[in-house]
Formats: sequence, C-alpha cells, structure tokens
Amino acid sequence: MATKRSLGAISEALFSSKKCLVVSHYNPDADAYGSSCGLVLALKAIGIDAVCVNQNGASPRYSFVHGMDSVLGGVPRGDWDTLVVCDCAGMDRIGESLLKEIPETPVLINIDHHISNDGFGTHVYVKPEASSTSELVFHILQKLSKSINKEVAENLMVGIYGDTGSFRYSCTGPETFRTMFRLCKYGASPYDVSSFLYSTVELSALKLQTTALSQVKLYCSGKIAEVVVTKDLFDSCGADLEDAEILAERARDIAGVEVSVSIREDGDIWRVSLRAKNSRYNMSEVASCFGGGGHLSAAAFRWRRSLEELEEELLQRLSDLLMCKEP
Repeated sequence: MATKRSLGAISEALFSSKKCLVVSHYNPDADAYGSSCGLVLALKAIGIDAVCVNQNGASPRYSFVHGMDSVLGGVPRGDWDTLVVCDCAGMDRIGESLLKEIPETPVLINIDHHISNDGFGTHVYVKPEASSTSELVFHILQKLSKSINKEVAENLMVGIYGDTGSFRYSCTGPETFRTMFRLCKYGASPYDVSSFLYSTVELSALKLQTTALSQVKLYCSGKIAEVVVTKDLFDSCGADLEDAEILAERARDIAGVEVSVSIREDGDIWRVSLRAKNSRYNMSEVASCFGGGGHLSAAAFRWRRSLEELEEELLQRLSDLLMCKEP
C-alpha cells in the first residue's frame, strides 16, 4: 500500500478512527506534549475515543497543558485501530519500554518536523521547514470540523512557543505567525502561554542552572561551549533532568559561541543536546553519527560509554565542522 501524505487523507483517516492511540517521544518537551495532548482533545471533541501515552507519563512541569492529568505511561488494553506518532523522527524515539507495548494498527500516522525523520507509517505528514509538530497538527485539525476549541489551541500554542524558543529560533517563519494568529482567534492567549512556560522556575532548577553554567568550558577559540551535569550535581541541587533542558540554549547564547553541547548523566547513559546559532552548522548530521538526530540547529543523542570518550569524539567532530585548528 502506498504511503499517503496529503492532509485530506490524514484527516480522513483520523475522522474514520474509532479508537486512536496518540504517542510522542520519551523525555517529552513542550512540543511533544502540546501536539499530542492537543490532538487527543481535538479528537475527543468530535466523538473519537483517543488516549495520549508517553513513556515518561504526565509531567508536573507541564501541568498547565490541558489533558496532562490523563497522559498515561503505558498502553491501555483496547482494540486500537489507529496509532498517531507525534514529534518522532523514528519509531525508536517512542522509547524502548513503551515501544514493546505499542500494538500493530491498520493505520499508523507519522506527524513530525525533524529533518532526520525516516518516513515510517501508512500516513506521513513530515515538514522539516515547520516550526513544530504542533503547527502541523493544527494544519490537520483545520480539516476536521469543530475539532479545535480554546483548550486545543492553547496546547498547540505551547508547542509552538517551546520549539521556536519564543520565536527566536531559525525554524520560525511566516506560517508560524499565521498559525499563531489563527490560534488566537480560537481563544488561545500568548500572554498566558508564555507565562506558564517561562515566568515560573523552581529554586532547585535555578541552582542547578547557575552552578552548571558557572562551570561551562569553551573550546575552539570560544566557538564551542560545553556544559556537563553529573548525577552528583543533580543530587546536590535537588534537581532533575527536566531542570537541565535549557542549558544547551543558555550555553549557545554566550557571546562568540557558535555551537553548544549539554551533557547530562541519567543512570548508565549520558544525554547529549546540541545547539547551533546558525543553521549552516548541521547538528542533526552530527547527532546522526552517534545514533541520534533532530533539526539543523538543534539535535540530540544518547551515549552509553564513558564521559571522557564522549568528549573526545564529539569535540573532535564539532571542531572539524567549525574548521578549528585544534579542539
């Protein structure tokens, strides 16, 4: 069967669904939760039985996202006929443990904006030029009459704000603002959404971020910034992985820095985020060398060997990319 890529075919598949399972990537961010929770609420609004599942379950940090209290950490039993995967470049991004629970369904819809997406699914709506998966979900929902209400619009706005960095990132374009305008028409408030996302920070998170950034290392004549967060630092600040998500952006914002690296210890693995000020430095391509992926200016991967090996190999690749004489 040929893969269907039109908005009409995707919206028709969703409208025909009776039991729809919506999932997003592990370690979810604003766009993962915003797009998946927004889609579930929209489907419920038109009478479709839909459930949102994420390997990490619900997140207190994003408690303002409508429907967050209904996000499940595992797949409930049911005769699921449709699976929608939001914001995942590949099925593996769902997470190792959750992937084992995912049922085979006649319809598999892939909605994503990562340049590294591998095109899985019976229905594919992948637009790397889009600001966010939430923006793409909005395009689809416009084809489903009466599916968008204020709560849905606010969730999608959360995703757009998150993935554009409040419209500071290069993924922001004219369609982003057209979508924002339409979401406002549905009742979503940019003030409320930005306040939810950025106006409150836990003291533990602030301690972690200030301590980690005070230890930032610069390489390649100040063009590469690296920040490392170990388990000991997490514990001493009483913080968690979510509190460290912003570090890659903060390090990238240092004057003179072109590329930043955020490395966080999580059990027996290291989680690595890459950020670039300019899209001419392809972070997705670098991450793919380590089994990861993402966007031109933002990408990530996981590392299971030592920190020393990671730093040596990664810094060499980034130095080569920036054409530095030495790391």
